[in-house]
Amino acid sequence: MLLQDLFIAAYVVIIASLCINLAITVYLAHRLTEEIESQLTNSKLIMDNLKIYASKGIAGKIHRLGVISLVFMAPQVFARKHLVDLQEINRIPIHTRKRLSRLTITCAALCVAFLSLWACVYFAKPYLGISPP
Repeated sequence: MLLQDLFIAAYVVIIASLCINLAITVYLAHRLTEEIESQLTNSKLIMDNLKIYASKGIAGKIHRLGVISLVFMAPQVFARKHLVDLQEINRIPIHTRKRLSRLTITCAALCVAFLSLWACVYFAKPYLGISPP
């Protein structure tokens, strides 16, 4: 019974962290996406995403912010394919780039933690005496 309670507590912590991360993402997407896009006008990837997702509301802003944060995490990769302008990216304040990169890394880590916990619970069910659904 103790192990089941531990798994439940871990689920609650991870899901609560994911919800907090989602709330921060929505806030930053609403607040920063258009401001950053206005500074990256020569970046083909950013402008194409703006054209495609501009009418999609907050979900489109979240997607556009995700692409922007991936560009901030690996600008050389995108610049090599001529999708972004490195000079424009370097003009974005470093604290903004770090903030978005940390947000993306945290979200990815929480997703991996959630899937790892799910796998642990799935394979531990026979040992916990829980019958599969």
